[in-house]
Amino acid sequence: MSNIVRKSLAVLLCTILAIVFSAMIPETQAHAATKYKLPKTITEYYWEDAGVKQIASKESYKYNKKGDPIKIVYKYYEEGSVSQKNVLTLKYTYKKGTKRKVVIKENGKKYAVMKFNKKGQLNYVNFIQGKYKHYAYKYDKKGYLVSYKFTGDGGGDVKFKTTLKKGKLKKIREITSGTAYVDIVNYYDKSGLIKSYVKDNNYTIKYSYKKKKGLVTRMTLTDEDGYVSWYDYTYSKTKVTKKKYNKVINLDPRTMVGNL
Repeated sequence: MSNIVRKSLAVLLCTILAIVFSAMIPETQAHAATKYKLPKTITEYYWEDAGVKQIASKESYKYNKKGDPIKIVYKYYEEGSVSQKNVLTLKYTYKKGTKRKVVIKENGKKYAVMKFNKKGQLNYVNFIQGKYKHYAYKYDKKGYLVSYKFTGDGGGDVKFKTTLKKGKLKKIREITSGTAYVDIVNYYDKSGLIKSYVKDNNYTIKYSYKKKKGLVTRMTLTDEDGYVSWYDYTYSKTKVTKKKYNKVINLDPRTMVGNL
């Protein structure tokens, strides 16, 4: 079994959130000159002990004209065959061009509701099926997420500390308190992509990349025991800024709703 956590539906939702939501003040949708695009598919592979390549999961995305995902198909594989398939549909409410509410359904059943403030910043999440709620989001003057509270599993809060160097992202520390204390630090390279993940100072994952025309075609994860898995990307025609693109590739903790 992998030492790197497999991509469950909950982690898939983090992918959605990374694409849908930004903890920064919303950026303009005028991206005609950019080379960056949103993923069409993300496929995860890993090596079995016998050195056999296996597929772990595949995600497929469809977007609306605003660049928000409206349908995501998630497939999980066991021994080369699909063992689980989930279809998520997303319905948006906009006011004056700003996202204010998103209703997510999983296989036709209501799964989660997200609400946003007037700046388009996430401020409330209710996971219907899991009975979890995330609320009381706080942001600093630059729009970076500082903290939020959550219920479920005893409840608690998540705090973020973002470190910049010459205006560029250097690291993000994420501390979850409550029943289960978790301390995570993500470090970033000069291009803004995550280069390492450290959990509780004793578990590390390192990241490396292959790119084509500036877009990541493969992201490889190697844990401290030498276990390797990787993600292959294909892209849609939906263009975005470099900042948003990096957040999608990174599963940026500032845009995720904690460790779901």
